[in-house]
Amino acid sequence: MLAAAVVVISFWLEPCTQPREMGCQENDQELVVWALDAWSRASGGALQFRLESEKKDAQFRFHWAGNRGGLYGEAVPFEINGVHHAEIYLRPSVTRTPDPLLRDVIVYLTCLHEYGHALMLSHSRQFDDIMYNFQHGGDLEEYFNRYRRKIKDRKDIRMLGGYSPSDVRRLRYSIANW
Repeated sequence: MLAAAVVVISFWLEPCTQPREMGCQENDQELVVWALDAWSRASGGALQFRLESEKKDAQFRFHWAGNRGGLYGEAVPFEINGVHHAEIYLRPSVTRTPDPLLRDVIVYLTCLHEYGHALMLSHSRQFDDIMYNFQHGGDLEEYFNRYRRKIKDRKDIRMLGGYSPSDVRRLRYSIANW
């Protein structure tokens, strides 16, 4: 029996050098990495992510975008020599809440969602999916709060994926068709 192929995707993280302007916090990079770890687990290990020190060497390039347009984040896919890449922008500055854990939840789930797009997953109509599209309705505040109610401290985010069984099926189908 042949072992399943492992897809290794390189990524780069922009440092949080302008926290006031961009709304990022020093430990937000940890949330970004946890989101990638979650997709790796969801893939059953078929996806692995490797950090690059240089942006030019990375397939996925993560940026802090401050208040520039959009709601929470955006993924912009593109190709270089037939290889899939994506620029991922996160806007934590739009996240205003007195609850630091809720802020972390919003940043993490937004990373997870935008990385889903970078992994070529489209929006979903299912409210339980991380790839849910709020253009179909739904309570944005409840979407984040239901995850927040499941955690007691920041470390819990790392273990609680945030994706649904439907997201997992769609991811594995997508990987099988790469």
